[in-house]
Amino acid sequence: MLIINKDKYKISPKHLSVFILVFMILTPIGTLTHELGHLIVAKHLSYDTKLHYSSISWESDLKKSVLDRYFKNQIEIENNLPFTEKEIYDRDVEIINRDDLSILLGGVLQTIIIGSIFFIFFFHSNKKSKDLSLLQWTYIFLSLFWLREIFNLFYGFCIGLYKGNNQFFYGDEARIADILDVSKGSILIPLAILSFGIVFYLIKKIPLKYKFTFIISALIGCPLGYSFWMFIFGPLIFPR
Repeated sequence: MLIINKDKYKISPKHLSVFILVFMILTPIGTLTHELGHLIVAKHLSYDTKLHYSSISWESDLKKSVLDRYFKNQIEIENNLPFTEKEIYDRDVEIINRDDLSILLGGVLQTIIIGSIFFIFFFHSNKKSKDLSLLQWTYIFLSLFWLREIFNLFYGFCIGLYKGNNQFFYGDEARIADILDVSKGSILIPLAILSFGIVFYLIKKIPLKYKFTFIISALIGCPLGYSFWMFIFGPLIFPR
């Protein structure tokens, strides 16, 4: 006879609303801190920067000169033909690509480092406790900065299916792979697998009475937080 553990699928309305709110708040916080990771590196490289709600812009005289040369010699560049100042253009493009790689890594590593630090904190704090303290819940939620890797993998796959262009990888990880001239999924897929492992461990450690509520809250709170930030509050607070 199949026995179903009803407690496993029990939802606490009180905790559901709190968890959803936390996920809604942390989604834009995770987005902004990720962009700040990009911005800090760009500032360090002496670019003029501006923070937007889901991106940053970074400008310099070098970038402007590269764009000017590109538009003046677009046909030659796209067809790999010689043109005046090609050597200077190629050198400057190499510098821009190197800086672009550093700036992209700044955001990705910032998100991974925050998630990893709090995961380590939780891992060590959870060894002897049977229930979770407020501090441990904080560690869990901040460890979920790692969810960005799963989101990018899932979102890229959905966009690829929708557009039918066989481009199934999305985000900074895919752009980094492009710059390094490796397969677009060679960075995102391993990070997403690691992210799945971390999330699985965290959910496993959540007490049974909260587990299902927590999962449902994430499935509701993250999309709501993303939608409110990307389409309502973000553009109001950080207009382009």
